[in-house]
Amino acid sequence: MSPLAIVLLVLAPLTPLLVGVVGAPRAGRRRWWLAVAAPLPALVLAGSGLDGELHVPVVLLGATLEIDGIRRLLLAAVGLVWLLAAASGRSLLDGPTSPLAAWGLAASGSLGVVLAGDTITLYTAFAVMTFAAYPLVIHRGTDDARRAGRAMIAMAVLGEALLLSGLLLVTVGAGDPALGTVRAAIAGGEVGVLGPALVTAGFAVKAGLVPLHLWLPLAHPAAPVPASAVLSGAMIKAGVIGWLLVLPVAGPAGAPAVIGTALLVVGTVTMFTGAGFGVLSSAPKVVLAYSSISQMGVLAMIAGAGLLASDPAGTTAFALAVYVLHHGLAKAVLFLAAGAAEVARRRVVLGVAGLAGLALAGAPLTSGAGAKLLAKDVLGAVPTSGGLLTTTLSVGSIATTLLVVRLLALLAAATDPASTTAADAATTGLWVLAALVALVPWAVPWVVTGEVVPVGDLGAVVEASWPIAVGLVLAASAVVLVRRRPGVARIAVPPGDLLVPLGRVGLRVSGGAIERGQQIRAAVGRWRTRGRNRVRDWELPGRLMTLDEQLTRWRPTGVAFLALAVAFAWVLRTGS
Repeated sequence: MSPLAIVLLVLAPLTPLLVGVVGAPRAGRRRWWLAVAAPLPALVLAGSGLDGELHVPVVLLGATLEIDGIRRLLLAAVGLVWLLAAASGRSLLDGPTSPLAAWGLAASGSLGVVLAGDTITLYTAFAVMTFAAYPLVIHRGTDDARRAGRAMIAMAVLGEALLLSGLLLVTVGAGDPALGTVRAAIAGGEVGVLGPALVTAGFAVKAGLVPLHLWLPLAHPAAPVPASAVLSGAMIKAGVIGWLLVLPVAGPAGAPAVIGTALLVVGTVTMFTGAGFGVLSSAPKVVLAYSSISQMGVLAMIAGAGLLASDPAGTTAFALAVYVLHHGLAKAVLFLAAGAAEVARRRVVLGVAGLAGLALAGAPLTSGAGAKLLAKDVLGAVPTSGGLLTTTLSVGSIATTLLVVRLLALLAAATDPASTTAADAATTGLWVLAALVALVPWAVPWVVTGEVVPVGDLGAVVEASWPIAVGLVLAASAVVLVRRRPGVARIAVPPGDLLVPLGRVGLRVSGGAIERGQQIRAAVGRWRTRGRNRVRDWELPGRLMTLDEQLTRWRPTGVAFLALAVAFAWVLRTGS
């Protein structure tokens, strides 16, 4: 590798870490620019065109960092989200309670996941990112934030346990922690099914696949807006990146078919469940959280299809990377627009959110249309699919359209602020974000890898248009229904959805257990009281002493211990 590549490979994950360590003690002293500059080495590396591998023997028993075309595209996607969120989060990162240390650690882990070349480095970076996100979620210190933090930590521990167990199994089975060797061993069936299945499930917790999504609808609304942007735009993508790096997603088919099938099924369920719960939510950030869950389902479908179909050209890897870039930017812009709804002008907020929402739904000539064309190429290559998977993706676009309409309706209800300097600045920033979400997902793949995101012919435009049209018709029908039957509008899904009934069951079970425990404790207390009364009433002959008094005297106790020692020595001697 060239010296420049080595320097950039080291600085890409190290710079955010240094920002957190150096800048945190000076929080509140205008150190916001450090967070903005932190992802710049990663972005430079992404656009450098450099490829190679760096082995660092003194770190983590021999850490390995890798960079290639797909990793550069993923690095650009993750780095841009961290840059946009930091640039829009000055009030958070320069405040007196700035979470700059956690911000830097999470960014370092997020970028480190992309560059990891072995299972040890991958797990370490993933764990650092996961647990560093906790202070960002609970930053506000409210009851909702602490509840979201508890849910996040509980699911994070579960995910880390699954992931660590799976990585240990596949590493031992492959005989080498290098990710390339692990992928080849999984594809060749050398490590069995359990290890890859545990790895898949561990990353699925971070990706938020149903039913492992419980923490996401709580964490996104509780976290500050910039933190929500990186949670949805960058951190949950680590699960998808983990699938791409560990599992043989791209290449000849040969991985355990059950894992690919499971990802297809669970991804489909997640896509529709997330969109349905989002439509029934009543807060913009909760709607966006469920939108992220739904889009993670699409990415799981792409990964599952890549495991089932032969892909010598690497189309699956490129499709996943482009979708990560498109969704990361669009979702970061939507969160930032939702946060600016009380500051920026309403029309600007709705315009920017509408543009990003159309991209999410896959409207023609948007980055979402290009990403979904690539996804359909991968899904259509699955044997015996018969076009069912591509049709399912189109129907999913209808659900996404409904979700976007719901979001725009909630944002339209926000207070329209007066024309102030803050509003003007926010308006300018939103227009910049709109330009980024419109142009970057097209330009970056070509700049980084030399490959072009497809636009599609007239047939592709029609195929991308009809789900949007159907979604708009259904949304208009829903408005008419609500006006005629206002009670329908009260149907809503609480944030955390499945946690609510689970929590009620837990309270009933724990309440019953506590009540039974109190009854047992009372019964034991009554038994002990009766026992003490009987002992007190039982009189021994005066000339006898209790056994307790005898044993507490020195002479009898000493004689007893001496006798035991002699007997023990005799047994040892005769036994030998």
